[in-house]
This record gives sequence, C-alpha cells and structure tokens, in this order.
Amino acid sequence: MKLASLAAFNVAFIRHGNTGPATSDLARALTPKGRLQAAAARVSYVQQLTPIAPLVACSKASRCVDTATIALGGGDRVVGGKGAFRIEVCDSIYDGSMQPGSSASEAFQSLGYAPLRAYHQLDDVRAQLEEYAATCMGEVAAVAEKCAEKLEEGDSQTLLVCGHAVYLPSMALHLAQERGLPQKALDSILDYNTEEASGFLVGSGVELLTL
Repeated sequence: MKLASLAAFNVAFIRHGNTGPATSDLARALTPKGRLQAAAARVSYVQQLTPIAPLVACSKASRCVDTATIALGGGDRVVGGKGAFRIEVCDSIYDGSMQPGSSASEAFQSLGYAPLRAYHQLDDVRAQLEEYAATCMGEVAAVAEKCAEKLEEGDSQTLLVCGHAVYLPSMALHLAQERGLPQKALDSILDYNTEEASGFLVGSGVELLTL
C-alpha cells in the first residue's frame, strides 16, 4: 500500500457546509445554515468516530476550516491547537478545485454537483481527478504520519479530512482503491452526490456520513 502511514486510520472525508457569495472563492464563508449543518454533523456522526486523530487535514478555504472546527466542537480546542485538535492545511485539497480552464473545471460548469461517476464518464476529467486525488492523499498521508508517531502499536484512530464536492469523493475513492475494497464499496462513493457537511468514512469498508 502506497499510503502506508494511513494504515492505522479510518479516514472521514467531509464536505464543507452551505456557503454564501463572496468576492473570491477562497473567501466564501459558511452561512448560518452552513454553521448549523456543521454542528449537526458533530451530533450525527463526528462524535461516533472516536478516537479522532489530533490533526485534521483540511483545505485552506475558510468554509472548510470553519466546518471542521464546528464539527469538532469549536473554540480553542481546534483553533491554534490549544486543545485536542489542530487544523493542518493541505494546499492541494483546495488547489484542485481552482483550476480555471481545466477539464474538471469546465465539466463542473455543465455537470455541477453531480455524483463522481458522472465525471468519470469523461476520460480526461477522470484522469485529472485521479491525479488530484493521488496528490492530495499524499499530503493527507503526511498528516497521518505525524499522528501515528504518538500511537501505540495496535491502536487506531479516525483522521478527518475536510474538502470540496466532486474532489472529496475522488480522494475517498483513491483510498478505497488503495485498500483493495470491493466494487460495491467503490460504487457507493461513485454514486453518492456528496451533500453539504456530509461525506464518507473509509476503513475496512465505506460508510456514508450524512446528516
């Protein structure tokens, strides 16, 4: 397995909550609805993912940082690393969604928030998303390696990853394929239209994380 440092982890891939308009994509913030969604994610599934790794692999977009922070309880437990969790920004998670003129960007204009399978019907888009996922998961694996240093032999944790629609399931699919999960598990990722503040738990199988 290429992502060896992730072997001791279940990985929860979570899409950010609802956002409003902004002068730039990076600045898009959670709406009140989005903040409620992130809080609902904490109750619906995050609290059940314990033990959660102390580092969170996250897009640098504020909507992702805020979603992860709220879902983990908010306050200084996350921001600044003063408590149990710290946000580890992974630049590649955001950069993959911001490529004007790229095949994936152009496909999004017509397909919008569609299941990953719809994007995979376009060979050039599929190749771009696969390359994106491999890059991102390499960075996520580096975050996991930092967490693994403090694990006792035989321990396991859940590593949270917060990112963007279309791109998020690409990462989940990449990990599921690396783990040799059955086609039924892969299909559950390919066919789910990732909703706001929802996503996937990839461990020995795939579980949908929904509100």
